[in-house]
Amino acid sequence: MAMKYLIGTDEAGYGPNLGPLVVSTSVWQVPEETDGEGLYELLADVVSHTPGRGKSPDRPVAMADSKKLYSPGKGLRHLERGLWAALNALHRKTDNWSDLFGSLAPDAVDDLET
Repeated sequence: MAMKYLIGTDEAGYGPNLGPLVVSTSVWQVPEETDGEGLYELLADVVSHTPGRGKSPDRPVAMADSKKLYSPGKGLRHLERGLWAALNALHRKTDNWSDLFGSLAPDAVDDLET
């Protein structure tokens, strides 16, 4: 079966609050018969543009721009839920930030300790 690809890119940077700019790209292989659908449509059962209401673990995980998911009144919970879901899908379970950075960027761990 022939396949095609969706390519996405995003940047993250929150100035003096979170540090330097980070730019990332992802490539997703999708079925050839996908016609104009984006990943939100293809993953609609598990991923959403916006956070769902309630606490059901079965609701889709919100994956979107941090400006849409974060607000001072609601805190980081929607961003964290997406992060932990993505890490779980990558089989990268961690108990703390040090382990997380060690898993994702092992060469940067020494920089965190200074």
